[in-house]
Amino acid sequence: MWLGEIIVNDSVRDYKCLLGPICRVGRKSDCDISYNCDKSVSRFHSELIFEIGSNLVYVKDLESKFHTFVNNLECSPNKKYAVTSDDVIIFGALGSKLRFRKLIIRICATRLEKGEKEKLKLISKSIEATVVKNVGECTHLVCNKFSATIKVLEALVSSKPIVTMEWLQYMHQNRESRSSSFPFPDPTK
Repeated sequence: MWLGEIIVNDSVRDYKCLLGPICRVGRKSDCDISYNCDKSVSRFHSELIFEIGSNLVYVKDLESKFHTFVNNLECSPNKKYAVTSDDVIIFGALGSKLRFRKLIIRICATRLEKGEKEKLKLISKSIEATVVKNVGECTHLVCNKFSATIKVLEALVSSKPIVTMEWLQYMHQNRESRSSSFPFPDPTK
């Protein structure tokens, strides 16, 4: 799974999980990633193309008027360009950007009941997450009943998001819906 940081005027406006196989980028509101306030972005500006079964992702300019750029290099229309983690794609002339990152989720759990542990294993597989035993190795701590356990305290001290099974279920449901993108859930809510 990939994470797109949607950047407008050099500020991150939103995050989207990008799944593919194709994500449309443009000014139209029905695009997967919409820059509707930027008139230099064409209605259907570019496509992100995900090769299923591999970690390869490409961007293709759809003959846009003000072009698409990968790391400041202009893309020729209708030609695929490989993008990798931390690449920045610029759409149009006014600074609408997408920072592209491979989303790596490592989950550690505390205070889950037996049924929840089994559910955690299934969900983690579907969202391409890894379950680890130590908080030091995780990116997210899953905890449905908040109490001051060693793992919770360790996560707090190391500024790791503490999320619920509901947060993971949201990720799973969107992954299973086969939508090409969905908003990345804010773990603080």
